[in-house]
Amino acid sequence: MIAVAREKFSRDQPGVKGVQWIIQDASLPLPPPPSSSTSPSEGKYDTILQTMGLCSTPSPATLLLNLGAHLAPGGRILLLEHGRGYWGWLNGILDSLAPGHAERFGCWWNREIGGILEEVEREGQGKEGGLRVVEVRRSNWGTTWWVELERVGEGKGARDEKKVEEKKGWWYAVV
Repeated sequence: MIAVAREKFSRDQPGVKGVQWIIQDASLPLPPPPSSSTSPSEGKYDTILQTMGLCSTPSPATLLLNLGAHLAPGGRILLLEHGRGYWGWLNGILDSLAPGHAERFGCWWNREIGGILEEVEREGQGKEGGLRVVEVRRSNWGTTWWVELERVGEGKGARDEKKVEEKKGWWYAVV
């Protein structure tokens, strides 16, 4: 999949420089950004995109905090994840099938993404390099999550005084 994405990106965005494609365990230290990077902090990323990875790691909060440590202040982590949905009946189906799915694919598709995000904010609270949830969008009966996290700079708390509201798209009104 990465090879296909890299090829399409190179074809569709030929002038973009400083994009680095990394395939590795995201809980391990990341290599520094390319030297041509315009990141405001030397050796830090301005954006990290992580897709469908929280389901396949034993400690998703630790993974996100590790990614956050590699961000410049104000840098963003963009997540596309799957997890528990809005309804008990749906979560019951996911839960009953999860062990077999995890055995076959290494993916626990019924993770509590909201709880993971709360843990990440709590663990990083008051610390430089902590993460703050900026935006959450859910689709597919609540099982698909789009999350934007921001690295909190020095001297800032892990959350603004206003609570982040989950944004509901057109699909929410239909289901």
